[in-house]
Amino acid sequence: MTIDVGFGFASNEAAYRKARTAAPWLAVAAVFVAAVLLRQVMPFNVDVSWWLIVSERMLDGQRLYVDILETNPPMAVSVYLLGVALARAIGVRPEVVTDGLVFVLIAASLRADVAHPAIFLVTRPGCGWRACRVGHRAAGCSADV
Repeated sequence: MTIDVGFGFASNEAAYRKARTAAPWLAVAAVFVAAVLLRQVMPFNVDVSWWLIVSERMLDGQRLYVDILETNPPMAVSVYLLGVALARAIGVRPEVVTDGLVFVLIAASLRADVAHPAIFLVTRPGCGWRACRVGHRAAGCSADV
């Protein structure tokens, strides 16, 4: 015997299920937008600002280490080239696009970590070094990681 208390979930189960699956993604999107907006209020680190300027100059045709004085290896500057190039293509400030790319990469990293939990080398008293998954027991070791 069942009792209907009148919430209406049984009649509209598909809509309820759809709302439950969309809610976490909406929360992630809201955090992403808030993080990008907050980042625009906070000043950039001087190194990031310089690398954005160097990237803009390189896209304008200047040569690194010849026309632009830089002591870091070329990879330090080329990390920001994609953000500056995308910013020019869509007509947005490079700072906004760079922040957006950083947050997208953070989200992708978190998604990959959820899909495939990281394995860490840990040591426990009496167990020695073991490869352990977070939240799982190490082989032959009774302590949780």
